[in-house]
Amino acid sequence: MDSLTPYTFGSMSLGRNPSDIKNDLAVVRRAIEAGVWFHSSTTYNSGFTFMVLRLAFDENRSAVLRMVIKSELIDGVTGQKCRAMTHPGGWQAT
Repeated sequence: MDSLTPYTFGSMSLGRNPSDIKNDLAVVRRAIEAGVWFHSSTTYNSGFTFMVLRLAFDENRSAVLRMVIKSELIDGVTGQKCRAMTHPGGWQAT
């Protein structure tokens, strides 16, 4: 595993207002530009945090760094949600 960056971007505040994510996207873009790892959870803001991250990541997939994902459980569904956030193609239930 690569070493963590000196700073890690905690994403808990992203997606609190899903109808207006302009500022959230700007913050994520700045964190991507800074080259820091991201810390997130599938439970933050009912999943809207993942939505904001995914939208920002899709703008420039080559710039996305590694993430630390905190989850209630690591099961098939949670694993799929995590992959959907970081990989093109989206989440598909099995």
